[in-house]
Amino acid sequence: MTNIVILDDNKAIRKLCEEVIEKLNDYYTEGEKFHVVISTENSLFVKNYLIQNHEPTIFLIAVVIYGHMEGIALAKAIHDANCDYKIVFITAFPQHIQFCTEAKLIASNIILKSKKYFKTELFQTLKILHKQCAAQSFYCHNILGHHHILYGTIYFFEKVKNRSKIILEHEYGSIPFTDSLKNVIKGLDNRFIRCHSGYIVNKNKIVHMESGNKKIILDNGKYCYYSHFHKKELEQWMRLQQ
Repeated sequence: MTNIVILDDNKAIRKLCEEVIEKLNDYYTEGEKFHVVISTENSLFVKNYLIQNHEPTIFLIAVVIYGHMEGIALAKAIHDANCDYKIVFITAFPQHIQFCTEAKLIASNIILKSKKYFKTELFQTLKILHKQCAAQSFYCHNILGHHHILYGTIYFFEKVKNRSKIILEHEYGSIPFTDSLKNVIKGLDNRFIRCHSGYIVNKNKIVHMESGNKKIILDNGKYCYYSHFHKKELEQWMRLQQ
Protein backbone atom coordinates (compact mmCIF):
# COMPACT_ATOMS: atom_id res chain seq x y z
CA MET A 1 0.00 0.00 0.00
CA THR A 2 1.26 3.47 -0.91
CA ASN A 3 0.07 6.42 1.15
CA ILE A 4 -0.99 9.66 -0.48
CA VAL A 5 -1.07 13.07 1.18
CA ILE A 6 -2.98 15.87 -0.57
CA LEU A 7 -2.43 19.51 0.41
CA ASP A 8 -4.45 22.16 -1.39
CA ASP A 9 -6.68 25.05 -0.29
CA ASN A 10 -9.07 24.26 -3.14
CA LYS A 11 -11.58 21.65 -1.97
CA ALA A 12 -12.67 20.90 -5.55
CA ILE A 13 -9.08 20.07 -6.56
CA ARG A 14 -8.67 17.79 -3.54
CA LYS A 15 -11.88 16.02 -4.47
CA LEU A 16 -10.69 15.67 -8.07
CA CYS A 17 -7.42 14.10 -6.90
CA GLU A 18 -9.32 11.66 -4.69
CA GLU A 19 -11.53 10.65 -7.63
CA VAL A 20 -8.48 9.94 -9.80
CA ILE A 21 -6.93 7.85 -7.00
CA GLU A 22 -10.16 5.91 -6.50
CA LYS A 23 -10.30 5.12 -10.21
CA LEU A 24 -6.65 4.08 -10.26
CA ASN A 25 -7.18 1.73 -7.31
CA ASP A 26 -9.42 -0.41 -9.49
CA TYR A 27 -6.25 -1.66 -11.20
CA TYR A 28 -4.53 -2.87 -8.00
CA THR A 29 -5.03 -5.63 -5.47
CA GLU A 30 -5.71 -4.83 -1.81
CA GLY A 31 -2.08 -4.78 -0.71
CA GLU A 32 -1.06 -2.59 -3.68
CA LYS A 33 -3.72 0.11 -3.49
CA PHE A 34 -3.20 3.80 -2.80
CA HIS A 35 -4.42 5.04 0.56
CA VAL A 36 -5.29 8.74 0.99
CA VAL A 37 -4.15 9.29 4.57
CA ILE A 38 -4.51 13.08 4.54
CA SER A 39 -6.49 15.43 2.31
CA THR A 40 -6.28 18.89 3.78
CA GLU A 41 -5.73 22.62 3.39
CA ASN A 42 -3.64 22.75 6.58
CA SER A 43 0.12 22.23 6.13
CA LEU A 44 0.50 21.53 9.87
CA PHE A 45 -1.18 18.14 9.34
CA VAL A 46 1.42 17.31 6.70
CA LYS A 47 4.29 18.33 9.00
CA ASN A 48 2.89 16.11 11.76
CA TYR A 49 2.66 13.24 9.30
CA LEU A 50 6.38 13.54 8.58
CA ILE A 51 7.12 13.05 12.27
CA GLN A 52 4.82 10.09 12.85
CA ASN A 53 5.00 8.03 9.63
CA HIS A 54 7.62 6.18 7.59
CA GLU A 55 5.72 4.32 4.87
CA PRO A 56 6.08 4.90 1.11
CA THR A 57 4.24 8.15 0.44
CA ILE A 58 3.33 10.36 -2.50
CA PHE A 59 2.68 14.02 -1.66
CA LEU A 60 0.40 16.07 -3.93
CA ILE A 61 1.31 19.60 -2.88
CA ALA A 62 -0.13 22.93 -4.01
CA VAL A 63 2.54 25.61 -4.40
CA VAL A 64 0.35 28.43 -3.06
CA ILE A 65 -1.84 27.93 0.02
CA TYR A 66 -4.21 30.82 0.76
CA GLY A 67 -1.92 33.30 -0.94
CA HIS A 68 1.28 32.11 0.74
CA MET A 69 4.14 30.22 -0.93
CA GLU A 70 4.03 27.31 1.51
CA GLY A 71 4.25 24.47 -0.98
CA ILE A 72 7.90 24.73 -2.03
CA ALA A 73 9.23 25.12 1.53
CA LEU A 74 7.10 22.19 2.66
CA ALA A 75 8.30 20.07 -0.26
CA LYS A 76 11.91 20.74 0.77
CA ALA A 77 11.07 19.58 4.33
CA ILE A 78 9.44 16.43 2.92
CA HIS A 79 12.49 15.68 0.79
CA ASP A 80 14.84 16.27 3.74
CA ALA A 81 12.75 13.94 5.92
CA ASN A 82 13.12 11.11 3.41
CA CYS A 83 14.48 11.46 -0.12
CA ASP A 84 12.49 8.35 -1.13
CA TYR A 85 9.21 10.23 -0.67
CA LYS A 86 7.62 11.30 -3.95
CA ILE A 87 6.49 14.90 -4.47
CA VAL A 88 4.12 16.17 -7.14
CA PHE A 89 3.36 19.88 -7.36
CA ILE A 90 -0.18 20.75 -8.43
CA THR A 91 -0.40 24.44 -9.23
CA ALA A 92 -2.20 27.17 -11.10
CA PHE A 93 0.92 29.35 -10.82
CA PRO A 94 3.75 27.75 -12.83
CA GLN A 95 5.67 31.04 -12.72
CA HIS A 96 6.32 30.48 -9.00
CA ILE A 97 8.48 27.43 -9.68
CA GLN A 98 9.76 28.35 -13.14
CA PHE A 99 13.08 29.58 -11.77
CA CYS A 100 13.25 27.45 -8.63
CA THR A 101 15.84 24.83 -9.59
CA GLU A 102 15.62 23.02 -6.24
CA ALA A 103 11.85 22.63 -6.54
CA LYS A 104 12.23 21.11 -9.98
CA LEU A 105 14.87 18.69 -8.72
CA ILE A 106 12.81 17.31 -5.86
CA ALA A 107 9.53 17.13 -7.79
CA SER A 108 8.53 13.98 -9.64
CA ASN A 109 6.20 16.11 -11.73
CA ILE A 110 4.54 19.53 -11.90
CA ILE A 111 0.90 19.38 -12.99
CA LEU A 112 -1.07 22.49 -13.94
CA LYS A 113 -4.54 22.65 -12.44
CA SER A 114 -5.78 24.64 -15.41
CA LYS A 115 -4.52 22.09 -17.90
CA LYS A 116 -7.22 20.39 -19.95
CA TYR A 117 -5.82 16.94 -19.23
CA PHE A 118 -5.15 17.41 -15.48
CA LYS A 119 -6.90 14.17 -14.52
CA THR A 120 -5.15 12.16 -17.23
CA GLU A 121 -1.71 13.51 -16.31
CA LEU A 122 -2.30 12.89 -12.60
CA PHE A 123 -3.48 9.35 -13.36
CA GLN A 124 -0.37 8.56 -15.41
CA THR A 125 1.96 10.22 -12.91
CA LEU A 126 0.59 8.21 -9.99
CA LYS A 127 0.79 5.02 -12.02
CA ILE A 128 4.52 5.60 -12.64
CA LEU A 129 5.20 6.62 -9.03
CA HIS A 130 3.40 3.52 -7.76
CA LYS A 131 6.02 1.37 -9.51
CA GLN A 132 8.84 3.50 -8.12
CA CYS A 133 7.52 3.25 -4.56
CA ALA A 134 7.20 -0.52 -4.88
CA ALA A 135 10.82 -0.70 -6.05
CA GLN A 136 12.00 1.27 -3.00
CA SER A 137 10.15 -0.65 -0.32
CA PHE A 138 9.80 -4.14 1.09
CA TYR A 139 6.35 -5.66 1.27
CA CYS A 140 5.19 -8.26 3.78
CA HIS A 141 1.99 -9.10 5.59
CA ASN A 142 0.93 -10.69 8.84
CA ILE A 143 -2.23 -10.91 10.94
CA LEU A 144 -2.02 -7.15 11.58
CA GLY A 145 -2.20 -6.30 7.89
CA HIS A 146 -0.09 -5.27 4.90
CA HIS A 147 3.25 -3.53 5.41
CA HIS A 148 5.40 -1.58 2.97
CA ILE A 149 8.68 -0.53 4.59
CA LEU A 150 11.10 1.79 2.81
CA TYR A 151 14.47 0.11 2.21
CA GLY A 152 16.29 3.09 3.70
CA THR A 153 14.66 2.55 7.10
CA ILE A 154 15.40 -1.20 7.37
CA TYR A 155 18.27 -2.42 9.58
CA PHE A 156 18.13 -6.19 9.19
CA PHE A 157 16.01 -9.30 8.78
CA GLU A 158 16.42 -12.05 11.36
CA LYS A 159 15.26 -15.64 11.06
CA VAL A 160 13.68 -16.96 14.26
CA LYS A 161 15.50 -20.15 15.14
CA ASN A 162 13.69 -23.42 14.30
CA ARG A 163 10.72 -21.51 12.88
CA SER A 164 9.67 -20.10 9.51
CA LYS A 165 9.25 -16.67 11.05
CA ILE A 166 11.24 -13.58 10.07
CA ILE A 167 11.66 -10.42 12.15
CA LEU A 168 12.13 -7.21 10.16
CA GLU A 169 13.92 -4.59 12.24
CA HIS A 170 13.51 -1.02 11.02
CA GLU A 171 13.87 2.51 12.35
CA TYR A 172 10.39 2.59 13.87
CA GLY A 173 10.06 -0.88 15.32
CA SER A 174 9.90 -4.50 14.21
CA ILE A 175 7.53 -6.60 12.13
CA PRO A 176 7.17 -10.40 12.37
CA PHE A 177 6.05 -12.29 9.28
CA THR A 178 6.24 -15.79 7.85
CA ASP A 179 8.76 -16.42 5.08
CA SER A 180 12.33 -17.56 4.46
CA LEU A 181 15.44 -15.42 4.14
CA LYS A 182 16.04 -17.08 0.77
CA ASN A 183 12.81 -15.58 -0.53
CA VAL A 184 13.31 -12.26 1.24
CA ILE A 185 16.69 -11.55 -0.35
CA LYS A 186 15.15 -11.94 -3.82
CA GLY A 187 12.95 -8.91 -3.22
CA LEU A 188 15.70 -6.58 -1.98
CA ASP A 189 18.12 -4.28 -3.79
CA ASN A 190 21.92 -4.28 -3.65
CA ARG A 191 22.18 -2.36 -0.38
CA PHE A 192 21.30 -5.63 1.41
CA ILE A 193 23.57 -8.60 1.98
CA ARG A 194 23.09 -12.07 3.45
CA CYS A 195 25.63 -11.88 6.28
CA HIS A 196 24.70 -15.07 8.17
CA SER A 197 22.41 -18.07 7.79
CA GLY A 198 20.03 -16.23 10.09
CA TYR A 199 20.47 -12.60 9.00
CA ILE A 200 20.21 -10.17 6.09
CA VAL A 201 21.63 -6.72 6.86
CA ASN A 202 21.39 -3.28 5.27
CA LYS A 203 25.01 -2.44 4.42
CA ASN A 204 24.31 1.29 4.66
CA LYS A 205 23.45 0.90 8.36
CA ILE A 206 26.72 -0.78 9.36
CA VAL A 207 29.03 1.19 11.67
CA HIS A 208 31.69 -1.45 12.34
CA MET A 209 32.31 -5.16 12.77
CA GLU A 210 33.50 -6.91 15.93
CA SER A 211 35.61 -9.88 14.87
CA GLY A 212 35.79 -11.48 18.33
CA ASN A 213 32.07 -12.22 18.64
CA LYS A 214 31.25 -11.76 14.92
CA LYS A 215 28.86 -8.89 15.56
CA ILE A 216 27.81 -6.22 13.08
CA ILE A 217 27.15 -2.98 14.96
CA LEU A 218 24.54 -0.75 13.33
CA ASP A 219 24.04 3.01 13.51
CA ASN A 220 21.14 2.71 15.96
CA GLY A 221 23.28 0.77 18.45
CA LYS A 222 21.65 -2.57 17.66
CA TYR A 223 23.56 -5.48 16.21
CA CYS A 224 23.24 -8.66 14.24
CA TYR A 225 25.76 -11.43 13.47
CA TYR A 226 27.89 -12.42 10.51
CA SER A 227 29.48 -15.73 9.61
CA HIS A 228 33.01 -16.49 8.46
CA PHE A 229 31.66 -17.30 4.99
CA HIS A 230 30.45 -13.69 4.52
CA LYS A 231 33.29 -11.94 6.35
CA LYS A 232 35.38 -11.12 3.28
CA GLU A 233 32.52 -9.47 1.39
CA LEU A 234 31.54 -7.40 4.45
CA GLU A 235 35.12 -6.26 5.07
CA GLN A 236 35.46 -5.26 1.43
CA TRP A 237 32.31 -3.16 1.74
CA MET A 238 33.63 -1.48 4.89
CA ARG A 239 36.93 -0.58 3.19
CA LEU A 240 35.08 1.05 0.29
CA GLN A 241 33.26 3.33 2.76
CA GLN A 242 36.45 4.62 4.38
